[in-house]
Amino acid sequence: MCNILQRRQTHFVLWCPRTLTNAPELLLGQIKNGNPPAFIQLQKVQLQPVADKQGLWEVDAQLLNLTDGQIYHYWYELDMDAAGTSRIQVTDPLAFCIDYRLYAPLNPTIQHPAAVIGWFNGQFAICDPNGEKAFKKEIAFDKLPTNNQLVIYELPTAWVSTSGFDEFERAVGTFRDVRALVDSKAEGANFTELAVTDRGRKYMGELGVNALEILPPADSIYSRQWGYGSSHYLAPDYELGYPEGYLSPTANQDLCALIDCCHENGIRVFLDVVLGFMKDEPYREIDIENFYLEDPNKHKDDDDAYSSRRDDQGRKVLRSSFGASSPRYIKTVNTYDPISGDVKNISPIRQHMLTFLAHWMNQFLIDGIRMDSVETVANWEFIEQFKKAAYEHFQNRYAGVSNTEDKFLVVGEELTLPKELLTQNRLDGLWNEHFQTYLRAAILGENAQSLNEPSFEWTVKHAIDCRLDGFTKGTQAINYITSHDVEGDRKERLYNLLKKVITAQNSGFMFNRSDIEQEIRTQWTNEEREFNQNDIDNAVDGKIVHLACLRRIKLAFICQLTAVGIPMILAGEEFGDEHDLFNAAGAVTHEGGKQVDPVNYSRLEQDEDRRKLLAFVSRLVKLRTEHPALMSDDVHFIHVDFNEGKRVLAWKRGTDDPVVVVANFSDYGTPFPFSPNAEYIVPDWPTTPDGMRWFEVSQEYFPVVDHHDKEAIFPWEGKVYRLVPTE
Repeated sequence: MCNILQRRQTHFVLWCPRTLTNAPELLLGQIKNGNPPAFIQLQKVQLQPVADKQGLWEVDAQLLNLTDGQIYHYWYELDMDAAGTSRIQVTDPLAFCIDYRLYAPLNPTIQHPAAVIGWFNGQFAICDPNGEKAFKKEIAFDKLPTNNQLVIYELPTAWVSTSGFDEFERAVGTFRDVRALVDSKAEGANFTELAVTDRGRKYMGELGVNALEILPPADSIYSRQWGYGSSHYLAPDYELGYPEGYLSPTANQDLCALIDCCHENGIRVFLDVVLGFMKDEPYREIDIENFYLEDPNKHKDDDDAYSSRRDDQGRKVLRSSFGASSPRYIKTVNTYDPISGDVKNISPIRQHMLTFLAHWMNQFLIDGIRMDSVETVANWEFIEQFKKAAYEHFQNRYAGVSNTEDKFLVVGEELTLPKELLTQNRLDGLWNEHFQTYLRAAILGENAQSLNEPSFEWTVKHAIDCRLDGFTKGTQAINYITSHDVEGDRKERLYNLLKKVITAQNSGFMFNRSDIEQEIRTQWTNEEREFNQNDIDNAVDGKIVHLACLRRIKLAFICQLTAVGIPMILAGEEFGDEHDLFNAAGAVTHEGGKQVDPVNYSRLEQDEDRRKLLAFVSRLVKLRTEHPALMSDDVHFIHVDFNEGKRVLAWKRGTDDPVVVVANFSDYGTPFPFSPNAEYIVPDWPTTPDGMRWFEVSQEYFPVVDHHDKEAIFPWEGKVYRLVPTE
């Protein structure tokens, strides 16, 4: 454990590298429930400088006559300026729990939220404001999935449900709501009405994913949207732990319970961490000069003002702080080091972030890290330092176990894909933004022109084999169809992208129009709805477009889940979720839906076709997590056919027990496909071993014996085959 966290067990501790004219003080008290709640101050105590620990102040809790079993709220008060003429009240930067009930606007005189701590048996204990303790259970190492088995579920912490015709209710998807997706014994909190959070339901188990990445779970002063803009790094988010109607927040207890539940169900938990910009983090008030730059554009002579990226002429590029503070990972100062406990020349913000890492690795038993916006971190040396520290914590957790690197992963988001981060071992993997670009072009029947790819064939091949794009192995590439960065053209949810370009006329129509019309007529008649033929025609066209969108989404998932790389699914894509909010131009932007138009699980409940898509994706996810061929980096393209308007490719994953994929990226379909004589031949199909036969996984059927390589193909459809024993 790092030194400052050890001290924190018995002392109130404040580390402030800058020189203070006057000693900081502890404002200690308790909350009094009311409307609004009030702070009852019990003591105001001066902190003392720690001998030989320059910049460290503390007070021994034993001297404060604390009552065993009681919960306390507190702040620190210290000089605002070098002259010591004014003071400011701040939140403890080491706070394990934050309580915004004691904060403006409910309490206008309080400018920063209170920190919370419990006193039990002569030590401080991590607990929530009503005394709920956070218990954790370590999972046996052999129960964790390996990196090459992973399918990651990226889950926003803002959700929505349909409340009426074209009306939606938005709220926080709390830790309890997320747990209800994992644990059949749990139920939702803010979303009790959703079928996916019902008791007896285990949605993530049904989907089959084995890794969860909740968008940043550390506390943010922003009202919960995506969560990018962390404020209090050692505390889980207040809103995620405070369901509507509850008397007090339980963020620590709820997050520990969620992670324990994930582990019990064989699901690894990735910490999504924002290291490149902070919003109202306490050191902005305590010691901004040593920790932050407020506006890099005003500090062009400062090395900390620049990102890790270079422009086309090789020049450094100023950092983007996204309206927050940019941490100073280059500047150093001689002060107490919270990790080692020594006094030496350090980067204060680096050591503060390593303290945060130590707490989350040991308290919440994290199994992987996703590092947001590596470019804005702007210091590759620190990225490597952070990764190595994370591995040390994980190895200490499983002391004596070999090959721990197979079950821990540190990946980063840097959309320019600098492979040097991998070759220099600074990160294990990168978000593979190119996969999204290649794949979206492919399912639109286009070449990936934005990546200067003139060939459709190689557009698909680059998507399926990340090694063609500079990665050396699959675990280095996190492949996503869609990420939470849904702002801008070709970034939006896949359903919305497809809906822009598909019409009933260009859909690769293979649906029975008369059947669809009859279905709609029957439904509207039962609803006693008035309609005419024009209404029916428009509804049929809409249904055809809807089905065509879902069909291509199936093809996209076939590609993603059989490609070399680690698949990541943005929550909702597995059932074709879509955006509901747009700006005046009809685009998804920050103001027009990006962070306030979240996942809508109720859409799944209202549409049988979306439920069929979910079942389809689930079958492929389970194949990806279980089949050795898809855990390997082995891929061979066995067939390419661009004749007569076709765009058909087939690839084989694995050797001894292969998986074969046939994918049609065109409007072409085998003539009279349901005729016994209809066939499309895929040459060079792997040999069928004795006692085995082929099974098509995505649609769950056995092809006619010895006809598996001659099945009819349909427009914009893929098929996935595996070997199974002959019954």
